[in-house]
This record gives sequence, structure tokens and C-alpha cells, in this order.
Amino acid sequence: MLKLENNEIYNRLLKDDNLTFSELCSIIKKPRVKEITSQFLRAIFGKKYTQQQFKVELFLSLFLIYKAFWRLIEPQVITGSIIVLVATVALIIDIITALITFNKSKNNLNMKAAFLHNLSDALFSIAVIIAGILIFLYKIYWVDTVLTFLVAGLILFQAIKLLPSTIHLLMEGSPDYIVSDDIKNSIKKISGIQDTHHIHVWHLDENRIAMEAHVVVTANKLSEVEDIKDKIKLLLKNNFNIVHSTLEFEHHKDSKCEDND
Repeated sequence: MLKLENNEIYNRLLKDDNLTFSELCSIIKKPRVKEITSQFLRAIFGKKYTQQQFKVELFLSLFLIYKAFWRLIEPQVITGSIIVLVATVALIIDIITALITFNKSKNNLNMKAAFLHNLSDALFSIAVIIAGILIFLYKIYWVDTVLTFLVAGLILFQAIKLLPSTIHLLMEGSPDYIVSDDIKNSIKKISGIQDTHHIHVWHLDENRIAMEAHVVVTANKLSEVEDIKDKIKLLLKNNFNIVHSTLEFEHHKDSKCEDND
């Protein structure tokens, strides 16, 4: 249970947006804070560091937009050959890193974000090379300003797009592709099971999913219940990729669970 006896600590955790990572960890190590539940700590970390990450990307995109506007007001001569050279080197690096992160991006949110970032960088490097050629051959300097606006927009778009999924994972949200009714119907097909309720599914991390449930059985022997448990766990692993499950068994004659959701 969450106890809010020390208002000074909790108010600082929740309201101080300037806390560094080391300061936050030092507060959490205090004995009086050990009563905080893990979900509350997740909320604190999520609030602090998703905010910080979004602020950095927002600042970067706004700074690029600001510089682009000044280029419109005060156009500058740009050396196209240097742009082509630098962009070519960046393109080679982006292609190599994108190939490295591609295979690991399928089941990992961080690697997926890195792969998409590398891929978008590679595409923009190609665009910058084209812009550099246009500047070098035809002196079309406004192309550089247009690309700056596009880069700023992409950074802002990526930040907004990744923010919900990051928060969802951090707060141990349920996987989008798993429906509780599907789990319930699959489990009820196992012999010896009368009903299943109190099903809750959540992310442990990007790759691991956990579940808890109450299972009403007709079996009378402990060995039979153990056999049912093994079948349920095998079904959850094979059909739903749930690697960790906590199951509470109830006999059908004595089932008095009030939470039958």
C-alpha cells in the first residue's frame, strides 16, 4: 500500500522537474521511501525522463526551425561541394548502422527507434546530397532552408510518435495484440477447467509478457491441478508469448471470488 506520510519527499518527487537521475536515485534509497509501490516509482521515472527526452527533441526541432527562418530573412552563400562530401560520409555511416540495428529492431523498442532513426537519417542524407548538387551546379540556395524545415519536422514527428509507446511500456501496459477474452476461451478448452477470471496481462519489458489469473477447476487432487497448470503455462507460452504467469486455483464447489472480471 502506498503511504504518503512524508509530504516533503513525495512533493519533491512529483513536482520537481529539475531533479537529475542521481538525485532521484538518492531520494529513492531513503528508508522512508521504501514504502512506495513499484508502480508509483515507475510513474515518477516515466514523468521525469520522458519529459526530459521530449524537451530535448522539441528544443532541437524548434532551434532548426528558428535557424531556417533566419536563412529566409538573411540568405547565405553555401558551398555545395562541402555539403555533398559531408552528406556522403553521413550516408555511409547511416547505412552501416541501419543494417546493424535492423535484425534487432523486430522485438526491441529501443532498437526499433534506433533503426528508424538511422533509416530516416540515411534518407535525409540522400536528400542533402541532391540539395548539395543543386546548390553546386545551379546556386539554388533556398533548397538548404527547405531541408532544414523537413529535418525539424521529422525530429518532432518521431518524438511525438515514440512517446505514447514508451510511456505504455514503462507503465507495464497490456500488449495491444492480446485480448483477455481470447486467453479466457483458450484456457477453458483445457479439460478440468470450469472458468477463468481476474485476467490481467502486462509488459515486463519489450520482449517479455506476464499474466495473472484465477482458474476454477473441477479437479479434486493436487496432482491433477499441477497437470492443469502445466498445460495452461504451455498454452500461454505457445499461443500468446506469455512467459511468466501467476495462477490462483479455485475449486468449483468453493469458488467465492468476488472479482470475476
